This record gives sequence, C-alpha cells and structure tokens, in this order.
Amino acid sequence: MTEQLIYEDGKIRITTNVFYNGQGGQFVIPTIRGIRDLHKGKNIWTLIFGLVLIAAASIPPFVQYQREGLGGLGVLLVLWYMTSKEKYTILLTTPAGEVEAFVTKNEQQFKNVMNCLKRAVALHQ
Repeated sequence: MTEQLIYEDGKIRITTNVFYNGQGGQFVIPTIRGIRDLHKGKNIWTLIFGLVLIAAASIPPFVQYQREGLGGLGVLLVLWYMTSKEKYTILLTTPAGEVEAFVTKNEQQFKNVMNCLKRAVALHQ
C-alpha cells in the first residue's frame, strides 16, 4: 500500500502508515491494535475550595485573614477553574502496551485526529 496523507494540522500528521502526534512521537499504524479516548474534566475540588475560601473570608472570625489574601486566593482559584480547559487524550494499544499518544485541550482537533486514526487503522484490517 502506498503511503497517503489522511490528516495534517501543523505538526500533527496522519498517513496510511504512520501517526506523527506533533509532540515528538510517532506510531506505526499497522502495529496499532486498539484506540480509545480519555476525557479528563476540570477538577471540581478547585472550584469548591475556592468558594469555601471566599465564604470563609466573610465570616467574622476570619475577616482578619481577608487582608492576608484568604478571599483573594479563593477568587483566584475560582477564576482558574473557570478559565481552565478540559483535556482530551488518545490512548493507543501497541505491541509495547497502552500508550498515551496524543493530548490536547482542543475538542475539535481531538475529534479530527481520533476519526482519522480510526480510518487509518481500518485500512490495515
């Protein structure tokens, strides 16, 4: 089978024979035995802890700590949670075992890479 380009986005490249993940790794398509995804959501405990700190800064016994940044730290944690993005990971099963092959915070890029990888692997089955 001659090598043909299936997908390309910057340094990410999927051909009928090789997957270049754009992060320095490459995987030979015919050796891939399985593909699965992993969706890592935001850490909800960061939001909860931030809200507790904000609430604690307004309780009379803790008001003195507000000057020392108790409420400010809470606000920063809440803002961090609001601006952080979820991580999307593609795991490949190869002869060497399961490998974390691709990680991105861009959902559309993740979907494109996942679909194209599945298409490339299906060509060898």
